[in-house]
Amino acid sequence: MTCAYHHDTEPKTSREVWPDGVILQDTTGGLWLVVGGARLAIRDQATLDALGLDATEVEPISLFSLSLIGRLPHRGTTLREVSSNEVFVVTEGALAPLTEETAAQGRDARIAVVPDGSLSAIRAVLGCLL
Repeated sequence: MTCAYHHDTEPKTSREVWPDGVILQDTTGGLWLVVGGARLAIRDQATLDALGLDATEVEPISLFSLSLIGRLPHRGTTLREVSSNEVFVVTEGALAPLTEETAAQGRDARIAVVPDGSLSAIRAVLGCLL
């Protein structure tokens, strides 16, 4: 006897399940902003306010489900931290300042505004991959 699980469609990516801008709240009360298919920590209410986000519009998520969402935005995601005007793009294995050359690698013209400290967290993930 053979057992198999068949999908009618391809599995969805984290970007399809949790689109950019969604705020997730885990079972410990932690808040996370989804950007480029990745989860970025929102450390406090002041950060939430600075991002112009509404804490009443959160989606609950279990710690297990949260662990399935990566910490590295998809290649081509453009972002800047809320307290900075410097824009970066996620490239193959790096987080590069947005220039005319790297702009061509950007997914689109949208620049995601992310919590302060997010770029350091992304760089730490990239460092682990090298």
